[in-house]
Amino acid sequence: MNEIIDGLQKIFQLVINSRETAILSAVGLLLLVITLFTLIHIVRKPDASRRSLLAFSFLGLITGIMFSAAGPILALFWVAQNPIKSTTLEQRISRLESNEQVYWLVRLVSYYPAYDPDLAVGKLRRLGPERHLYTFVAPYEDLVGVPIVAAIQMTGGTYKPGQHVSAILFPLKVQLYPASARGLLQVIHDVEHNPNADIKNAFLKGTNQLSAPELDDLKDTRIPSYKFASFQDKFKNYCELAHRFRCGSSYSARNYIGDIGVDWHPLGFAQKDAEHDPCRNNQLNYCSLPNWGAAKTHFQKFGTRVFLIRNLELSQIPDRVLMDFQDPAQRVIPELGLPPTVARR
Repeated sequence: MNEIIDGLQKIFQLVINSRETAILSAVGLLLLVITLFTLIHIVRKPDASRRSLLAFSFLGLITGIMFSAAGPILALFWVAQNPIKSTTLEQRISRLESNEQVYWLVRLVSYYPAYDPDLAVGKLRRLGPERHLYTFVAPYEDLVGVPIVAAIQMTGGTYKPGQHVSAILFPLKVQLYPASARGLLQVIHDVEHNPNADIKNAFLKGTNQLSAPELDDLKDTRIPSYKFASFQDKFKNYCELAHRFRCGSSYSARNYIGDIGVDWHPLGFAQKDAEHDPCRNNQLNYCSLPNWGAAKTHFQKFGTRVFLIRNLELSQIPDRVLMDFQDPAQRVIPELGLPPTVARR
């Protein structure tokens, strides 16, 4: 029954997302309503015009059904002819370079329903674990049409057979930090100055690891400031600091930020099937990038852009969409026809 309801909801969404199919269905419903009122009139007040009204009602009924059915049929035909197109690798890399605006974000959580029932989408209270102040999310626009399992891998996660996937989709309404080395340092700074955080071993606060120009640069949260070209002269130091934080388990701020795993790249993207742990051999080759051309050599396992956002309480997020994928291996990130929102960055 749930699958039937889910299918009907998807068809309805397809119909209303197209002007043509919506008009066809609306005309059909209008004709059916007129036919209904005509039949009521015939029953209540039979007169000499009964036969002609019956003929009109029959014609209206047939026409109304045809128009009402034409909307969903046309919508399904268009979907069959034009399946959801996912972004290409080149498009995702280009969006990273330009720090293209995002409007909707998604967080994917894979879990075993028998062992982790609290991770079911209906039981989640926040975007991430309760103790975190910030958590990682991905741009919904970059993942539309991507198989669920592949999307999890592209965002640095893992999936195992038998797991379900909870998906939280929501519009951007608060400050968002591209999770590059620069964005990570901004988040660390914010956490260490948060009165609710118990910071016993600070990484940045009270130190001189950042120069005055770098501190001024980190105050800038405008979209263009996150383009690699805007801070490439500072990237080496930002990257080395982010590497130290990533590999140092004693810094208090780590308790308040989502896991910075081996998949994270300081350019601000997650890597698929990342195996090499840069902390193990303390390799910093990814920090020596004088320009974007040199950065392109690091994209062999490029997944998608990732961002850091405050660990919001789900009940306080307007227009959120919660989805539970019980068969993620057979599903894709759906195209919901969501409109752009007035985003804050």
